[in-house]
Amino acid sequence: MSRELSTLIVLGLAGATAAEGAKPPAPSPFAVAGRGEPALVDVAGLGQLDAATGAARTLFSLDFRGDAADPVGTARAYLAGDAARLGLAGAPTEEALPVRAVSRGKASTVVRFEQRLVGLPVHGGEIAVAVGPKGRISFVSSSYRLGLGAPVNARRRDAAEALDAALAHLGSPLAITLALDARIYAAEDGARHVWRVLLDPQGAPEGEWELLVDAESGAILAAEDKLLYADATGKVFEPDPLSSALALYDCTPPVGICDANDADSALLTAETFDVTLRDVTFADPTYSLIGPYASC
Repeated sequence: MSRELSTLIVLGLAGATAAEGAKPPAPSPFAVAGRGEPALVDVAGLGQLDAATGAARTLFSLDFRGDAADPVGTARAYLAGDAARLGLAGAPTEEALPVRAVSRGKASTVVRFEQRLVGLPVHGGEIAVAVGPKGRISFVSSSYRLGLGAPVNARRRDAAEALDAALAHLGSPLAITLALDARIYAAEDGARHVWRVLLDPQGAPEGEWELLVDAESGAILAAEDKLLYADATGKVFEPDPLSSALALYDCTPPVGICDANDADSALLTAETFDVTLRDVTFADPTYSLIGPYASC
């Protein structure tokens, strides 16, 4: 399968909602970079691995089948069997990796698991498993935070203090609080108790700001404008052409659905669906498919 197909599979699985607006002219001075995502290594015919740990981040062409009538049970059984490759410490329990959402699509059901530690969500930690209509696992995407031990700080500040710290950082005395919840953050020095604050300032600075406030010191560990500023439409696989076509990978004409060596293919095109592509890059007058889910 080509890089293009793999990219579109990722687009098919990715799902997010956010507000939209006009792009600010320059990076905001209020932004605080948190811990970055790991570098990835492409492995032909497999997916992507974390360059540092070797743990799988995306996987496709998986040889695993379960009960199509029970996608959650099938997804959990897969995780238990492939825990080592995903970097999980043994078979994940429902307490450590509960189901966050189940999305039923045209050709598959995506089960999203939320990573938890000491009973709290791990910020950004998630595993999405696509289960086909015959119980076959067609794709896996993981942002699971590896190697987290006990939190290195204590929860000494309450939600009101965290909100005050976030407002002070933005210099905005008036803002709509969209979300305020306790989480675990995978910081450079280990797991940390944080408060996640999502604010819509009523004035400067523009945007919809997500801030992670250290629950012990009140320091701002990360601050990012989450507003999505430009949308476009495009065609993607949902979640991949083999699942939606209920077909196996086969290059034998005329039935074969396979990589066309980066050329167009009527069979592959027939398995695409119209979607909205969030937060693409706009450089007047051209939109480019460079955003949070893909870079082509």
